[in-house]
Amino acid sequence: MITSRVIEDVRNLRPLIQQMLDEWCRKHQTSFGLKISRRIIEQAEFTYYTVVPDREGVRSFEYVSALTEIEKFLEQEKHEENVMLLPTLPGEEDVMEWADK
Repeated sequence: MITSRVIEDVRNLRPLIQQMLDEWCRKHQTSFGLKISRRIIEQAEFTYYTVVPDREGVRSFEYVSALTEIEKFLEQEKHEENVMLLPTLPGEEDVMEWADK
């Protein structure tokens, strides 16, 4: 069971994850930016952040390596193995309604 302290710690990761997404886009000179959607989903032992491109037409395969790199960093450096970053399309950030139940 995740305690409220752990959940608060995971919520505090949001600025770090956003910074890493910004750096990845600059490093790879993408024509798009990535942002974490407003919703943070906590279910069972995992916390999911949905990541959305800032424009239409960007496919998840174009940035999924960024999500993998960031998850690996969080697991190794921050010991946050229960954080998952999920790709989504613009306008579909709130599709994961099922996870709130």
